[in-house]
Amino acid sequence: MVDNNSRGYDRSNIGQFSYLMIGAAALILVILLIAGGVSGFFNSPDSPIEATTTTEVDITEKEQNELIDELSEEIVDLENKLSDANEEIAALRSSSDISSEVFEQLRQSVEQAGNPTMIYNGIIDKLAEVGISCSINPETNSLRFDDKLLFASSSASLIDSDQEFLNDLLPLILSEIESSGQSGSIEQIIFAGYADDGGSLTLNLELSQNRAEAVLNYLLQANLITLASGDDDSFAYAFAGMADQRPILSEGVINRDLSRRVEIAIILDNRNIGEMVFGNE
Repeated sequence: MVDNNSRGYDRSNIGQFSYLMIGAAALILVILLIAGGVSGFFNSPDSPIEATTTTEVDITEKEQNELIDELSEEIVDLENKLSDANEEIAALRSSSDISSEVFEQLRQSVEQAGNPTMIYNGIIDKLAEVGISCSINPETNSLRFDDKLLFASSSASLIDSDQEFLNDLLPLILSEIESSGQSGSIEQIIFAGYADDGGSLTLNLELSQNRAEAVLNYLLQANLITLASGDDDSFAYAFAGMADQRPILSEGVINRDLSRRVEIAIILDNRNIGEMVFGNE
Protein backbone atom coordinates (compact mmCIF):
# COMPACT_ATOMS: atom_id res chain seq x y z
CA MET A 1 0.00 0.00 0.00
CA VAL A 2 2.83 2.32 1.00
CA ASP A 3 4.87 1.62 -2.17
CA ASN A 4 1.99 2.28 -4.46
CA ASN A 5 1.29 5.66 -2.89
CA SER A 6 4.96 6.65 -3.10
CA ARG A 7 5.11 5.83 -6.80
CA GLY A 8 2.00 7.90 -7.43
CA TYR A 9 3.47 10.89 -5.58
CA ASP A 10 6.75 10.66 -7.48
CA ARG A 11 5.01 10.51 -10.83
CA SER A 12 2.92 13.55 -9.94
CA ASN A 13 5.99 15.61 -8.97
CA ILE A 14 7.85 14.60 -12.12
CA GLY A 15 4.86 15.69 -14.29
CA GLN A 16 4.65 19.08 -12.59
CA PHE A 17 8.40 19.65 -12.94
CA SER A 18 8.25 18.76 -16.64
CA TYR A 19 5.51 21.32 -17.23
CA LEU A 20 7.53 23.97 -15.39
CA MET A 21 10.65 23.25 -17.43
CA ILE A 22 8.76 23.38 -20.73
CA GLY A 23 7.08 26.68 -19.76
CA ALA A 24 10.38 28.20 -18.66
CA ALA A 25 12.10 27.14 -21.86
CA ALA A 26 9.29 28.61 -23.98
CA LEU A 27 9.44 31.91 -22.08
CA ILE A 28 13.21 32.14 -22.52
CA LEU A 29 12.83 31.44 -26.27
CA VAL A 30 10.24 34.19 -26.65
CA ILE A 31 12.45 36.67 -24.77
CA LEU A 32 15.43 35.80 -26.98
CA LEU A 33 13.40 36.18 -30.17
CA ILE A 34 12.02 39.55 -29.10
CA ALA A 35 15.42 40.80 -28.04
CA GLY A 36 16.99 39.67 -31.29
CA GLY A 37 14.25 41.28 -33.42
CA VAL A 38 14.44 44.62 -31.64
CA SER A 39 18.17 44.66 -31.78
CA GLY A 40 18.11 43.83 -35.47
CA PHE A 41 15.62 46.60 -36.17
CA PHE A 42 17.68 49.31 -34.46
CA ASN A 43 21.15 48.04 -35.28
CA SER A 44 20.88 47.08 -38.96
CA PRO A 45 21.87 50.16 -41.06
CA ASP A 46 21.19 48.33 -44.34
CA SER A 47 17.57 47.65 -43.61
CA PRO A 48 15.85 48.25 -46.89
CA ILE A 49 12.67 49.49 -45.21
CA GLU A 50 14.56 52.04 -43.14
CA ALA A 51 16.57 53.27 -46.14
CA THR A 52 13.50 53.67 -48.33
CA THR A 53 11.54 55.53 -45.67
CA THR A 54 14.37 57.99 -45.09
CA THR A 55 14.69 58.78 -48.80
CA GLU A 56 10.95 59.48 -49.21
CA VAL A 57 10.93 61.88 -46.24
CA ASP A 58 13.89 63.82 -47.66
CA ILE A 59 12.21 64.32 -51.12
CA THR A 60 8.91 65.44 -49.60
CA GLU A 61 10.57 68.08 -47.46
CA LYS A 62 12.48 69.44 -50.46
CA GLU A 63 9.35 69.71 -52.56
CA GLN A 64 7.51 71.41 -49.73
CA ASN A 65 10.27 74.01 -49.38
CA GLU A 66 10.19 74.75 -53.11
CA LEU A 67 6.39 75.11 -53.04
CA ILE A 68 6.57 77.48 -50.08
CA ASP A 69 9.12 79.61 -51.93
CA GLU A 70 6.87 79.79 -55.02
CA LEU A 71 3.83 80.74 -52.97
CA SER A 72 5.80 83.42 -51.18
CA GLU A 73 6.79 84.96 -54.51
CA GLU A 74 3.17 84.92 -55.72
CA ILE A 75 2.01 86.57 -52.50
CA VAL A 76 4.57 89.34 -52.91
CA ASP A 77 3.46 89.85 -56.54
CA LEU A 78 -0.22 90.05 -55.55
CA GLU A 79 0.59 92.52 -52.79
CA ASN A 80 2.37 94.73 -55.32
CA LYS A 81 -0.60 94.59 -57.71
CA LEU A 82 -3.00 95.42 -54.89
CA SER A 83 -0.87 98.39 -53.94
CA ASP A 84 -0.92 99.65 -57.54
CA ALA A 85 -4.71 99.24 -57.71
CA ASN A 86 -5.17 101.19 -54.49
CA GLU A 87 -3.06 103.99 -55.92
CA GLU A 88 -5.23 104.10 -59.06
CA ILE A 89 -8.41 104.17 -56.97
CA ALA A 90 -7.02 107.01 -54.90
CA ALA A 91 -6.14 108.91 -58.06
CA LEU A 92 -9.67 108.42 -59.45
CA ARG A 93 -11.20 109.63 -56.22
CA SER A 94 -9.03 112.73 -56.22
CA SER A 95 -10.14 113.54 -59.77
CA SER A 96 -13.89 113.07 -59.15
CA ASP A 97 -14.68 116.59 -60.36
CA ILE A 98 -12.95 115.96 -63.68
CA SER A 99 -14.69 112.60 -64.03
CA SER A 100 -18.07 114.23 -63.45
CA GLU A 101 -17.34 116.84 -66.08
CA VAL A 102 -16.26 114.22 -68.60
CA PHE A 103 -19.34 112.14 -67.82
CA GLU A 104 -21.63 115.13 -68.39
CA GLN A 105 -19.99 115.88 -71.72
CA LEU A 106 -20.40 112.25 -72.73
CA ARG A 107 -24.05 112.26 -71.70
CA GLN A 108 -24.73 115.37 -73.76
CA SER A 109 -22.94 113.90 -76.76
CA VAL A 110 -24.98 110.70 -76.58
CA GLU A 111 -28.21 112.66 -76.20
CA GLN A 112 -27.38 114.87 -79.14
CA ALA A 113 -26.29 111.98 -81.36
CA GLY A 114 -29.13 109.65 -80.44
CA ASN A 115 -32.09 112.04 -80.44
CA PRO A 116 -33.30 113.82 -83.61
CA THR A 117 -35.05 116.37 -81.41
CA MET A 118 -31.74 118.19 -81.05
CA ILE A 119 -31.52 118.47 -84.83
CA TYR A 120 -35.18 119.43 -85.09
CA ASN A 121 -34.74 122.27 -82.60
CA GLY A 122 -31.88 123.71 -84.61
CA ILE A 123 -33.95 123.56 -87.80
CA ILE A 124 -36.97 125.15 -86.10
CA ASP A 125 -34.83 128.05 -84.86
CA LYS A 126 -33.27 128.46 -88.30
CA LEU A 127 -36.67 128.57 -90.02
CA ALA A 128 -38.08 130.97 -87.44
CA GLU A 129 -35.43 133.51 -88.43
CA VAL A 130 -37.01 133.78 -91.90
CA GLY A 131 -40.63 133.60 -90.71
CA ILE A 132 -41.35 129.92 -91.43
CA SER A 133 -43.52 128.32 -88.74
CA CYS A 134 -42.56 124.75 -87.91
CA SER A 135 -43.04 122.43 -84.95
CA ILE A 136 -42.31 118.87 -83.82
CA ASN A 137 -45.29 116.56 -84.03
CA PRO A 138 -44.95 114.45 -80.86
CA GLU A 139 -47.23 111.77 -82.30
CA THR A 140 -44.98 111.11 -85.31
CA ASN A 141 -41.64 112.61 -84.16
CA SER A 142 -41.51 114.59 -87.41
CA LEU A 143 -41.44 118.23 -88.50
CA ARG A 144 -44.92 119.57 -89.22
CA PHE A 145 -45.85 122.82 -90.94
CA ASP A 146 -49.10 124.33 -89.71
CA ASP A 147 -50.42 125.83 -92.95
CA LYS A 148 -48.07 124.39 -95.60
CA LEU A 149 -47.74 121.12 -97.49
CA LEU A 150 -51.48 120.54 -97.16
CA PHE A 151 -53.61 118.87 -99.84
CA ALA A 152 -57.15 119.11 -101.10
CA SER A 153 -59.47 116.18 -100.53
CA SER A 154 -58.69 113.19 -102.80
CA SER A 155 -55.76 115.12 -104.33
CA ALA A 156 -52.00 114.52 -104.42
CA SER A 157 -51.09 117.66 -106.40
CA LEU A 158 -48.79 120.32 -104.96
CA ILE A 159 -50.15 123.83 -105.27
CA ASP A 160 -47.90 126.67 -106.45
CA SER A 161 -47.53 128.20 -103.00
CA ASP A 162 -46.27 124.87 -101.62
CA GLN A 163 -43.73 124.59 -104.41
CA GLU A 164 -42.42 128.05 -103.54
CA PHE A 165 -42.38 127.03 -99.90
CA LEU A 166 -40.24 123.99 -100.68
CA ASN A 167 -37.84 126.21 -102.66
CA ASP A 168 -37.10 128.10 -99.44
CA LEU A 169 -37.51 125.24 -96.97
CA LEU A 170 -35.09 122.55 -98.11
CA PRO A 171 -31.98 124.74 -98.53
CA LEU A 172 -32.48 126.07 -95.00
CA ILE A 173 -32.93 122.59 -93.54
CA LEU A 174 -29.85 121.22 -95.29
CA SER A 175 -27.81 124.29 -94.35
CA GLU A 176 -28.69 123.89 -90.69
CA ILE A 177 -27.82 120.17 -90.75
CA GLU A 178 -24.48 120.91 -92.39
CA SER A 179 -23.54 123.77 -90.05
CA SER A 180 -24.46 121.73 -86.97
CA GLY A 181 -22.12 118.92 -88.03
CA GLN A 182 -24.94 116.36 -87.72
CA SER A 183 -25.03 115.16 -91.32
CA GLY A 184 -22.93 112.11 -90.45
CA SER A 185 -25.52 110.95 -87.92
CA ILE A 186 -28.44 110.98 -90.38
CA GLU A 187 -29.40 107.89 -92.35
CA GLN A 188 -32.51 109.15 -94.14
CA ILE A 189 -34.82 112.11 -94.57
CA ILE A 190 -38.29 110.73 -95.14
CA PHE A 191 -41.26 112.62 -96.56
CA ALA A 192 -44.28 111.06 -94.85
CA GLY A 193 -47.71 111.54 -96.43
CA TYR A 194 -51.02 111.40 -94.55
CA ALA A 195 -54.71 111.27 -95.44
CA ASP A 196 -57.85 112.09 -93.52
CA ASP A 197 -60.29 109.45 -92.30
CA GLY A 198 -62.82 109.99 -95.08
CA GLY A 199 -61.97 106.97 -97.25
CA SER A 200 -61.08 103.32 -97.01
CA LEU A 201 -57.72 102.20 -95.68
CA THR A 202 -56.60 101.04 -99.13
CA LEU A 203 -57.47 104.32 -100.80
CA ASN A 204 -56.00 106.39 -97.97
CA LEU A 205 -52.75 104.44 -98.09
CA GLU A 206 -52.36 104.99 -101.83
CA LEU A 207 -53.32 108.66 -101.56
CA SER A 208 -50.88 109.30 -98.71
CA GLN A 209 -48.07 107.64 -100.67
CA ASN A 210 -48.81 109.75 -103.73
CA ARG A 211 -48.70 112.96 -101.67
CA ALA A 212 -45.32 112.09 -100.18
CA GLU A 213 -43.97 111.06 -103.57
CA ALA A 214 -45.17 114.33 -105.11
CA VAL A 215 -43.05 116.31 -102.64
CA LEU A 216 -39.95 114.17 -103.22
CA ASN A 217 -40.31 114.31 -107.01
CA TYR A 218 -40.63 118.08 -106.99
CA LEU A 219 -37.47 118.47 -104.88
CA LEU A 220 -35.55 116.21 -107.25
CA GLN A 221 -36.84 117.96 -110.39
CA ALA A 222 -36.00 121.36 -108.93
CA ASN A 223 -32.49 120.12 -108.06
CA LEU A 224 -33.07 121.04 -104.43
CA ILE A 225 -31.87 117.61 -103.34
CA THR A 226 -29.91 114.80 -104.94
CA LEU A 227 -30.07 111.12 -104.23
CA ALA A 228 -27.31 109.77 -101.98
CA SER A 229 -24.21 108.73 -103.90
CA GLY A 230 -22.80 106.44 -101.22
CA ASP A 231 -20.35 108.98 -99.79
CA ASP A 232 -19.66 108.81 -96.09
CA ASP A 233 -21.33 112.18 -95.41
CA SER A 234 -24.39 111.57 -97.63
CA PHE A 235 -27.79 110.37 -96.55
CA ALA A 236 -30.76 109.02 -98.44
CA TYR A 237 -34.18 110.47 -99.21
CA ALA A 238 -37.36 108.42 -99.23
CA PHE A 239 -41.13 108.77 -99.10
CA ALA A 240 -43.73 106.80 -97.19
CA GLY A 241 -47.51 106.67 -97.00
CA MET A 242 -49.07 106.53 -93.54
CA ALA A 243 -52.75 106.37 -94.65
CA ASP A 244 -55.04 108.03 -92.09
CA GLN A 245 -52.87 107.21 -89.07
CA ARG A 246 -52.02 109.93 -86.54
CA PRO A 247 -54.61 112.52 -87.60
CA ILE A 248 -54.35 116.14 -86.44
CA LEU A 249 -56.82 116.99 -83.68
CA SER A 250 -58.39 120.35 -82.98
CA GLU A 251 -59.93 120.48 -79.50
CA GLY A 252 -60.16 116.69 -79.49
CA VAL A 253 -61.83 116.43 -82.90
CA ILE A 254 -60.12 115.25 -86.11
CA ASN A 255 -59.27 118.20 -88.34
CA ARG A 256 -59.42 116.72 -91.82
CA ASP A 257 -57.96 119.77 -93.57
CA LEU A 258 -54.80 119.65 -91.42
CA SER A 259 -54.61 115.85 -91.54
CA ARG A 260 -54.11 115.81 -95.35
CA ARG A 261 -50.44 116.70 -95.11
CA VAL A 262 -46.78 115.80 -95.63
CA GLU A 263 -44.32 115.85 -92.74
CA ILE A 264 -40.53 115.57 -92.79
CA ALA A 265 -38.90 112.93 -90.57
CA ILE A 266 -35.18 112.62 -89.89
CA ILE A 267 -33.96 109.07 -89.25
CA LEU A 268 -30.64 108.70 -87.46
CA ASP A 269 -27.95 106.23 -88.41
CA ASN A 270 -27.21 104.35 -85.20
CA ARG A 271 -24.03 102.88 -86.69
CA ASN A 272 -22.40 106.34 -86.70
CA ILE A 273 -23.51 107.45 -83.25
CA GLY A 274 -20.68 105.59 -81.51
CA GLU A 275 -18.10 107.22 -83.78
CA MET A 276 -19.57 110.66 -83.15
CA VAL A 277 -19.48 110.21 -79.38
CA PHE A 278 -16.27 108.25 -78.87
CA GLY A 279 -14.37 109.10 -82.08
CA ASN A 280 -12.64 106.75 -84.47
CA GLU A 281 -10.20 104.26 -83.00
